[in-house]
Amino acid sequence: MDQRKCEIFENGAWRVIEFKLLLKGDKFRLTDPLGKGFEHGDRELISGCDAYLNSSGIWAVKTT
Repeated sequence: MDQRKCEIFENGAWRVIEFKLLLKGDKFRLTDPLGKGFEHGDRELISGCDAYLNSSGIWAVKTT
């Protein structure tokens, strides 16, 4: 199983959290087990909504 790491930027530092805990407005990034970024390279993203289960049962967020 692919284990992506989700980190949010909070209080001046990156902190690992569960993806499903992302909230609207969180600055976050995703990396694979080797530390490589996904889709957008190492780009940091802003969550446009709280994390939700999509129609396929996968946790997702919309980004801004």
